[in-house]
Amino acid sequence: MDLKLNETQTMLKQVTADFVKAEAPSHILTQWYLKKETAQIALYRKAAGLGWLGMVLPEEYGGAATSFTDCAVVFEELGRGPLPGPFFSSGVLSALLVHQNNRRLRRRRHQALCVRCRGSNRLHLRCAYG
Repeated sequence: MDLKLNETQTMLKQVTADFVKAEAPSHILTQWYLKKETAQIALYRKAAGLGWLGMVLPEEYGGAATSFTDCAVVFEELGRGPLPGPFFSSGVLSALLVHQNNRRLRRRRHQALCVRCRGSNRLHLRCAYG
């Protein structure tokens, strides 16, 4: 099995590394850490604007439908900082939920997948049956 990065993945790696160096150099990361500033909304929005948080989501949900390998290249670089915020949980873990539930929806012919939050930190998934 050849695990070398292809040309696209090499480009993604470089672009992401450049983003981290420009937007969150180590001295800035240290300041954020010392001030306990864990959520950097502007940085999160920039990453979302670049499409990184929807890389592996199916196109029907507004994602790019790229491979998990391409996604791993990007999130490995984001984790080098590490950038503070819910980058991994938003860009990877939530996409896995969509993929898993999308398979179930197709098999069972569900009409919709509803995601709702109840309480302060619980996520409830509810499938509407047709």
